[in-house]
Amino acid sequence: MDSVEVKLPQGILQLTSCHKNKILLVAGGRKPEMPWLKFTKSDNTVYAVDRGLDYCLEANFFPKMVYGDKDSSDPINWLKAEKAGTECISFLPAKDDTDLQLLLGDLPSESLLTATGVWGGRADHLYANIFSLLAYKEKKKSQVILADQQEIMVLLSAGEEATFIQSEKALVVSLLPLNDINQVSITGVRWPLIKATLQKSKPYAISNEIEESKVKVTCHSGCIGFYLNFEGGE
Repeated sequence: MDSVEVKLPQGILQLTSCHKNKILLVAGGRKPEMPWLKFTKSDNTVYAVDRGLDYCLEANFFPKMVYGDKDSSDPINWLKAEKAGTECISFLPAKDDTDLQLLLGDLPSESLLTATGVWGGRADHLYANIFSLLAYKEKKKSQVILADQQEIMVLLSAGEEATFIQSEKALVVSLLPLNDINQVSITGVRWPLIKATLQKSKPYAISNEIEESKVKVTCHSGCIGFYLNFEGGE
């Protein structure tokens, strides 16, 4: 499998990837800082979810597509986007799937997807975001990163690895088990693990500390979230 570098303001992620498309998805959760969003846009094709459209326009670019029920975004921005050539897909608020899930269903397979605007807010929204993105990754054979200026998480399946080369020091690094039983390795931290078993019922591999310039994580089996925090907090 080939490797790819993803440049973020906090550092570089080196990932195993066989992607054909580079996508930046801007959702309507915690607002990414504008310098962070402009830097991360780079050469990605941009898609937006509802209020994520407002974030895109504030950063002075239009997405290729926007999905949403228009319950949290500025209606004037929908008109501006449509006039600029953005494909605008709207739904009634009373529906089974979330706006994010509807957009993910139409995104191309084998993509390198960076999703921002997915952190913050209510716990149920975050839970739905993480597992909706995980389902997209598994169904469409894609690599997925959840990121903004405060938090980064790379979703890793069996046989995948990620290396983070930091330019901004992460305060916390954690491995979050997303399957019942997972086998993981992590180096470059205070408490390294080598082919350790990590269970969803006992998520002990949290609040680790980076001690080297590079942190390498391998998911040998199962599925995990490689999580980095840059803001701290209790």
